[in-house]
Amino acid sequence: MSQVGLAQIFVVAAIVLIVVHRWVTNRWLGEHVLRHGVLPGKDWWREQDRDPIVERWRRRRILALVPTVAAFATALTLLITVR
Repeated sequence: MSQVGLAQIFVVAAIVLIVVHRWVTNRWLGEHVLRHGVLPGKDWWREQDRDPIVERWRRRRILALVPTVAAFATALTLLITVR
């Protein structure tokens, strides 16, 4: 498989992961606003929430975000380094 073909696979994977991340983010934001009445602050990713349900969705969001960024970074690296 060529390097471009491999990059295309990573782009498709990243797009699927973006959809998953967006769904999880919407659920997390909905729960956060429902339980706290406000949107989360800019330090949402490192501050644990006191509500266990909101915290569960926050962790799921982080778990969806990391592979999404990794897939895009890999695809970009493969495309930039094509010889």
